Amino acid sequence: LVKNIREVSLQQLIEYDSKFAGANRESFVRSWVYERPDAVSKVVVNSSNEIVGYGTGRLFSIWDSAGFSPVYGDSVLVFLALFGALAEHFKEQIQRKNVVDLRVPSIHLKAVRSVLQGIADVKEVRSSCISPIALEQPDPILTSCCHPELMIP
Repeated sequence: LVKNIREVSLQQLIEYDSKFAGANRESFVRSWVYERPDAVSKVVVNSSNEIVGYGTGRLFSIWDSAGFSPVYGDSVLVFLALFGALAEHFKEQIQRKNVVDLRVPSIHLKAVRSVLQGIADVKEVRSSCISPIALEQPDPILTSCCHPELMIP
């Protein structure tokens, strides 16, 4: 079940995040995910109301395009549910710009390629600051920076 991030406690979210980050990132989770006014954050919970994934999206004003990061999930289905919920929220920008910035670690390139098969093709591109991954197809083009925020088991 995909919910608004505020439907779970901040503490529950911090504990879930620490599984992926390997550390307590209370300040990051609070300011970047939970309380950031210009962000849309979603959480997926199981039937026991335990968090099984979360993701955050925001609009990059300089490009007028959506960016998703972090996006964590316990399964591919959770990732797809989060991606879909975030994409739906930014539907207008995605249709207008045909771009989503999806930040993932380069070590997950094969997993991202597999999960987004039929949605986007994945290819390597370069950036002046970091090495991004571009996910592109005639429909939405997804540009992605190699950044350790997307975890796909």
